[in-house]
Amino acid sequence: MKKMMKLTIAICDDNKLVLENEKTLIEETLKEMGMPYKMDKYQNPENLIKNAWQYDVVFLDVEMDEVNGIVAAESIHNINKECLLFFVTNHEVYMDYAMNEYAFRFWVKPMSKEKLKFGLESAVKRLENNNKCIEFNTDRNVVNIPINKIIFIYEIVFFLTIFLKMLKFVAVLLL
Repeated sequence: MKKMMKLTIAICDDNKLVLENEKTLIEETLKEMGMPYKMDKYQNPENLIKNAWQYDVVFLDVEMDEVNGIVAAESIHNINKECLLFFVTNHEVYMDYAMNEYAFRFWVKPMSKEKLKFGLESAVKRLENNNKCIEFNTDRNVVNIPINKIIFIYEIVFFLTIFLKMLKFVAVLLL
């Protein structure tokens, strides 16, 4: 049986009532789907940006007082290129701008449960494809390395060296 990934989700809207309603709808939908998740909510996009590295999916309002969602999306993408951005707004006029900022979905409020379910299912498929791994058995444990994090691999005499974004992994090969 395939293990389901645990989605890490952030919702950002400066309107507290809308934020709570979206959170409830997303939670209900994820529970119906049987999808494990961790969700955080933000009213201030600057706080979201500081934590953007940890999210798979971000639901983002466009018109907010402190930083608009388009500007926030650009910052989020610079920090976390794999994060899928769902723009949820009252203003359809922002669609072209949102598409320039790597929008995975663009919805006019209120979100519908049907669109949300379809969007989340599509997001999970995309994330699973992005997170395919190479598995290595070492003498101590099993190591899974996401393919999209590998820069290059080389082997010299019984040593395999894998250079990853941000670090290096070395394994001894048994031939």
